[in-house]
Amino acid sequence: MTRGNDFFVAKDGHFTLDPGAYFGITPRNVWSKSFSVNEQYRVDLRANIPVIEDDGKFYIIDGGLGSSPDEKVSVWFQCRKDKDLMDELHSRGIGKIDGIFQSHLHFDHMGHTFTDFPGTPVYVSNTEIGNMRHPDELSRASYTKWKDSFHSANIRPLFGNTEIGNFSIIRTSGHTTGHQAIIYRKGSTGILYAGDLIPSSFHLKPSRITAIDSMPLSTLRVKKDLLRRAIDEKLLVLFSHDTEHSGAYIGGDSSDPKVMEYFD
Repeated sequence: MTRGNDFFVAKDGHFTLDPGAYFGITPRNVWSKSFSVNEQYRVDLRANIPVIEDDGKFYIIDGGLGSSPDEKVSVWFQCRKDKDLMDELHSRGIGKIDGIFQSHLHFDHMGHTFTDFPGTPVYVSNTEIGNMRHPDELSRASYTKWKDSFHSANIRPLFGNTEIGNFSIIRTSGHTTGHQAIIYRKGSTGILYAGDLIPSSFHLKPSRITAIDSMPLSTLRVKKDLLRRAIDEKLLVLFSHDTEHSGAYIGGDSSDPKVMEYFD
């Protein structure tokens, strides 16, 4: 478990992706220096979930793979649960989550959201709600069985950029048309969670965009804006799927950011 003064990053298992999906146009001779493939020629990803304590209340950003991922999805994406969010919360004595901020609603980001937190407010973009209810042919496989329980969740649709207490929610689009980034600031703590715009430290470079992206040129622009803000405001960038590091402080230029210090 990775912890800061008032937050930690919980782990919620692993899954795999084809490197073509994860690295997009980045050539093999570049990504293979940092990543290895398994016997099915897939790369390993981890579901990382920031848990933030704010004035005695607890919030999570995204909901991971969940305690019981869809069987078909589990086989296809080789899901395995060496860690589980609920176990990590219980080990810390956290019995209640007061709010959930969703970057988007793909299966690997909302597994616990609609099954383990009944009545908890779920903050998600109105566009992403539409994507869940009526997915297009390209993204249908990423929106799974939770569609059935989606309507009963305590959903708080967001329209554009929004401020909720110490959280700033920024509509990014890109990875999905309703994708959001979340910034949390309080005292000395400053966090940027860019969801699947920056799933790992390897993807800090603006042009390293996954192939699972609906608007790559928009993603490129928004990534640079977020990276510039992280550098200027000294925000800790948290990675949604990195298997080695939960986050990093970065420096340099938004066109070519450099890791100054990893956060594990």
